[in-house]
Amino acid sequence: METTTAQQTQGTANPSSGGLFQSGQAYIRSQGEKMDVSQFSADLTSLHLVSDLGGSEGRTMQLRRGVEPSEDDLIIVNSDYAVLDPGSDTSTITSVSNEIMDNLELFIREEEGSPYIRTSWFEQPKHVLKGSLLDVSNEIRSTINNQHDKTNDIGIFVNHLTNVAIAAYNNQLTQVSLKTAFTLPVKERHSTKERLQLLYSHIAGIYTIDIPRLDYTLTVTIDSKDISVESEAATAFLYMLASSGGNPDVLNYANQTIVINDVGKTTYNMVLIDKGTVMSGKSATDKFGGDNLQASLFHYLQRTRPEAINFAQAGRALETGYLEIGSERIPIREELTAVKQDFAKKMVKSNIEFLQNSFLQSTQIYANVFLGRTMRHTGEMYENGEVSENFSPSIGQLFIDQFKKLSGTTEGFILATPGLATLLGLVIMMKDQWKL
Repeated sequence: METTTAQQTQGTANPSSGGLFQSGQAYIRSQGEKMDVSQFSADLTSLHLVSDLGGSEGRTMQLRRGVEPSEDDLIIVNSDYAVLDPGSDTSTITSVSNEIMDNLELFIREEEGSPYIRTSWFEQPKHVLKGSLLDVSNEIRSTINNQHDKTNDIGIFVNHLTNVAIAAYNNQLTQVSLKTAFTLPVKERHSTKERLQLLYSHIAGIYTIDIPRLDYTLTVTIDSKDISVESEAATAFLYMLASSGGNPDVLNYANQTIVINDVGKTTYNMVLIDKGTVMSGKSATDKFGGDNLQASLFHYLQRTRPEAINFAQAGRALETGYLEIGSERIPIREELTAVKQDFAKKMVKSNIEFLQNSFLQSTQIYANVFLGRTMRHTGEMYENGEVSENFSPSIGQLFIDQFKKLSGTTEGFILATPGLATLLGLVIMMKDQWKL
């Protein structure tokens, strides 16, 4: 792709001046039309965003009054990020296009007049790199570690403000007043009042976000009264009922005792729901997730395949059911299914221990419900019952089969869009609360 050197642009945030100063960096940009930010609206505009900020992806949906959300309103950005040292020179890192997703170099700071600055992660400006720019850089990337609570992970707040900036840029806005809603694991959502207040103060504030590669500056105002936090289990359960199409078998789950099983990047969360009520005191988190599944497949393939493979290849194989070596695509359905079987077995063991700790038996659970990207099956299953050469059943289905051998009657339900169920349930909830 041909590139052209942009004119010298504004770059590093200057906390003393409250604005930008000339950094001297000349960024390498791709040719192609770039949005004219001078034509963006400078009026303070209300923006409504809901977010599910996971360990693998930050998912955000914009809500508009009287408009049903669509895929066009969905923002998904890989959760990995890097916070650069002050004065870092990134001028040699090439933007592959003039789209905002390929220019996620942000300077984020909370303004001195913000009432919450003393509890801010951004009292000192942060120089952040994300997306394709991070992928081609040599910067050390950080990940969100959901094995610790989200409320104390700066990555959550970096990803939130990144997605806010993307939404505002796509709407051609330079000043926004934000209404925002998040999901949290049940234990964090139902923790102490003081802990939730600390979370609100971390989010609330007046922020300036600069994206110099696009000559874009955004001011974001977030008042604590405009922040909502809901539990992941509650929004997933709501989505299950709302997306059932009125199916009485699914709606009946609201009258039963069920377990929500949510497998994330690094954790497996279990929550008991009894007759439609989330039992906040009966939840558990085990410290294994999609990363462990990928690692297991990587080590399995190292033993069973003579070809040299790396961890990234195992990740792609997990998604596609093919081991890609050069131009070759080798179906690995047997190896992949074996690894998934072991993972499902580990989940069942954790689930049974969770039930025992909750003074319940497997026979008392009407259904296990599954969500999380890891729950998708691999490959295709056709209407005639045949499957593609790369097909491997979902871990949820393997779990259901194993659990039924113990309980005899427990049903299983895998949400149709397991990776977005939590977010879509939050969309339903907040459209009602915000009267949109």
